[in-house]
Amino acid sequence: MHARWIRRVGIAAIALAMPLLAWCGVAAGADGLRPIAGPLDAEGSFAFEGSRKDVRESRRALSGIACPSARPGPLGCIVVFDEGIEARAVTLGERSYTAELTPIVLLSGGEELDAEAAASDGHYVYVTGSHARKRGGCEVNPDSGQVLRFRVDPVTFLPLRSPAEETPTRRLGEIMAALPALAPHVGRCPGEGGVDIEGMAARDGRLFFGFREPTVGEAAYVLSVDATRLFEGGDVNPLLASVRVGRGRGIRDLVAVKDGILILAGPDDEKNARIAWTVSLWEGSAPAGGPAVPKLLAALDLGDIERRKCDKRPKPEAMAVLAETPDRYRVAVLSDGLCDGGPLIFDLRR
Repeated sequence: MHARWIRRVGIAAIALAMPLLAWCGVAAGADGLRPIAGPLDAEGSFAFEGSRKDVRESRRALSGIACPSARPGPLGCIVVFDEGIEARAVTLGERSYTAELTPIVLLSGGEELDAEAAASDGHYVYVTGSHARKRGGCEVNPDSGQVLRFRVDPVTFLPLRSPAEETPTRRLGEIMAALPALAPHVGRCPGEGGVDIEGMAARDGRLFFGFREPTVGEAAYVLSVDATRLFEGGDVNPLLASVRVGRGRGIRDLVAVKDGILILAGPDDEKNARIAWTVSLWEGSAPAGGPAVPKLLAALDLGDIERRKCDKRPKPEAMAVLAETPDRYRVAVLSDGLCDGGPLIFDLRR
């Protein structure tokens, strides 16, 4: 009996250690997962205005995507950019990508929302600004401290009315300032631990905001709030979790799936630019006494990507789930630096 108990304890300990061992492999430079397709060329055009240089910069600034839950066939989605105050509709499949011409104006005024993430619960699309000062000069950017919500048609996934007619909320900044772990980082410069939101997911009536900065050791923060009350008033019941993503990484996007939330993580600052991008599965809870350890699904191999004429170095910033089965996820990863996001398609074993 005693030997059997020891054996069971040993098996349980190994099971608990497996997620940590997987992360150690990434830290040691384990082989990465290559895309099965991409970068996909966009049919159609986003039709940005401005000089040729400005248009190229805008096309390389895709930073977030909101799609309905995975289902057979291409998905109608909405993409956002960290330049300007407009979004666009796209149709995204495993081998196809179509860009719609008509702008979706997000704000009725302002210069730069710095939209860094988007998410959907099937009824609404949510878009968040970074809530950060500008990189480089650390200038204050008031427009970035907003979260938007607008209804979409469940079939076409297009806005039912202009998002610019909706009232955004600025409550998230106040919520962060009231949390002891985040308060010292509100208003600080990017690269120096200042708050910088780059991921968002909608799940079970809550919005989850993923932070590129600040990071603590090998963990990044995820803040979740009640989605309805964030916009309509009342206690949002903020919950702050720290999640292991590896040293030098921050969260670059979040996507809700049936079993939790997929985390796209990458370099938290330019000095860590050579660190691998990863995708992991977090079941959504925040254990006491330490960071949550998500299941590492893959480190992404971006080394052999064929760059097109207007592409620069890919920096993955958005992710969409195209298919979800019991043994794998098929995802599209879109990047800042690649024209029109340049979707890369990956098969992730669960």
